[in-house]
Amino acid sequence: MPFLRLNGRQEQVLLYLYEFRNSPERGVPPDPRVTLQGMVEGTGLSLRELENEVEVLKNKALVRSVKIGSKCYHHLTLKSQNELDKLQKSTMKIGFNNFNVNGSYEKEEVKGGNRSQ
Repeated sequence: MPFLRLNGRQEQVLLYLYEFRNSPERGVPPDPRVTLQGMVEGTGLSLRELENEVEVLKNKALVRSVKIGSKCYHHLTLKSQNELDKLQKSTMKIGFNNFNVNGSYEKEEVKGGNRSQ
């Protein structure tokens, strides 16, 4: 698994880009949050750190860049998106009783153990 050799900043960049995995790349203006400046604001990393980490991730074939005009937009590769998808664990719970139907959707992120309901 390629994620075993990543440092914390690289994981942070990948998880940030994972949030924008469904963002269109072409045909409409791409999301400015996946430019280096947008990623600086979203991750809290310095521009220099981010430039270095994105370059390492590109060399590992985990991030790819698309240049449109003067701006460069960064996206996960299929390889990294598939690995991050594997880290997600989803369960659905539905309960019935005599009076009503109770349901909840529980999503658990394996990495870091974050849970939302």
